[in-house]
Amino acid sequence: RPARPSGSFIPTTANPSRAAGASRCSTSEAAPEVRIGRAAPAFEDVAAARRDQAVDFYYVYIDEAHPAEGWTTYLDDDRPLEEDPKFRDIPRPTTLEARRALATRWHSDANLAVPLLVDDVDDATALPFDARPERLYITDGRTILFRGDEGPFKYSVDAMATALDALLLQAA
Repeated sequence: RPARPSGSFIPTTANPSRAAGASRCSTSEAAPEVRIGRAAPAFEDVAAARRDQAVDFYYVYIDEAHPAEGWTTYLDDDRPLEEDPKFRDIPRPTTLEARRALATRWHSDANLAVPLLVDDVDDATALPFDARPERLYITDGRTILFRGDEGPFKYSVDAMATALDALLLQAA
């Protein structure tokens, strides 16, 4: 797998100290509520605990996990996911602007501190990194140093944090 994808990232965080030239997107259309991923709180905690170290953390928004026109998964009570208003009517973005708006809304609604990057709609980053539906990585900018299992059910933020701590200790 390539360590550096050919796709471009679009920073969409409001934290200019972490992503130079960052901008925020907004949409004037009424939109359904979005739902934060299960691992985001733990990922935020790992990032906050290592704020003073030479490490950058990012969310990379790839494809919409549960678009209205996509496959159906089920809630704990056997209702289709689309019956949950948090997921209803979220279309798969077909333009970078639409993907960026949806990603920015997710990041903002979830009140996340870790900066957000958005993959191109051709999935130039998600595909070579085999990132669907979610995955945790540690890289040094050239080489993949840690590749977590497929999320959301098989990966572990704790395993990523342990690997990161070992890498930081080794580099010290």
